[in-house]
Amino acid sequence: MSEMLQVKKLRHWLENDKAYLRKDLRLTDASEVIPVNRTYLSRIFNNHFKCSFSACLLKYRLEESKRLLVEHPEMMVREVALQSGFRTQATFFHAFRQYEQTTPAQYRRSHFQRMNRI
Repeated sequence: MSEMLQVKKLRHWLENDKAYLRKDLRLTDASEVIPVNRTYLSRIFNNHFKCSFSACLLKYRLEESKRLLVEHPEMMVREVALQSGFRTQATFFHAFRQYEQTTPAQYRRSHFQRMNRI
C-alpha cells in the first residue's frame, strides 16, 4: 500500500469514523488501520499530519469540543469533555485553556455574544 493511500486511510479513520472519540485510543490502534510498525506510523503522522499522534488526537478532540459547545448549548462542559474523547474534565479544561486561551464556558459565551451582534 502506498504511503499516500495509508495517509488517506488514517485520515478517514480519524475524521469519518471519529476514532479520536475513543478515550483509550493508542498508536497501536492506528497500526491496525494500516498494518505498519509504530515507528513508521509516527513518521507518517509527523510528515503528513504535521503533528505527533497524541497532538493530532488533541487537535481533533478540541475541534469536536468546540463544535459541541456551540451546537449543543444545553450540554454541561463536563459532558462535552467526555463526549469529545477526553478522559477527564480536568484534562479537557487544561488543554482547552492552553490552546484556546480561554475556558470552555467563556468560549461558548463569546460565541453566542458574537452571534447576537449579527
